[in-house]
Amino acid sequence: MQEGARVSDHLKQMKGLTYRLAELGAPISDEYKVVMLLGSLPLSYDNLVMALEARVDTLTLDFVHQALITEEQKKR
Repeated sequence: MQEGARVSDHLKQMKGLTYRLAELGAPISDEYKVVMLLGSLPLSYDNLVMALEARVDTLTLDFVHQALITEEQKKR
């Protein structure tokens, strides 16, 4: 994701890519989707990424999506 891009657009793009991979017979686990999503964020999301990675419990994809949307709303 490029700096200044909309999180919702990025989430749709990532979802589309993982859907196409699943159609090709290469599904990706939600855990790996979380890792890839967090790794694809620009530097302005580093504090959020560090906070999420520091959590003791397992991160769900839905939780990360919501955290990103909330963070984007704070930034705008």
